[in-house]
Amino acid sequence: MSHWASDKTAIPLTTQIPDARQPKLRAPANDLENPMSITRHIDESKQQVIIKIDGRFDFAQHKAFRDAYRDISPGSKTYVVDLSATSYLDSSALGMLLLLREHAGGDASPVRIQGCGEDVQRVLKIANFEKLFRIE
Repeated sequence: MSHWASDKTAIPLTTQIPDARQPKLRAPANDLENPMSITRHIDESKQQVIIKIDGRFDFAQHKAFRDAYRDISPGSKTYVVDLSATSYLDSSALGMLLLLREHAGGDASPVRIQGCGEDVQRVLKIANFEKLFRIE
């Protein structure tokens, strides 16, 4: 048995020591005042699900985003993700969009992304999402 395994004062490998040189990341004040929300509207006449994302679209919204579509039978409806009120998205949001695409039918999926602001559009373009989704 090694010395470290028996030493109860050893620092666990998962402990992170803060680095004073690293900047502290904070959400912009306007996002704190206007918390993120996800709403869903089902238009039965068009067989369409509209998922609107307001504010930040990041991992904190994973469950709410998934809940917006998971009770809908795969392949039964088309999807529109409205990002017109989205101020920020990160790589986890991109992953969530890919999960929606998979749920909707993969390569043949009827998923459209609309209303992207300049910053959101840039992130989608860098990720080559225009090849996977119809972006308007």
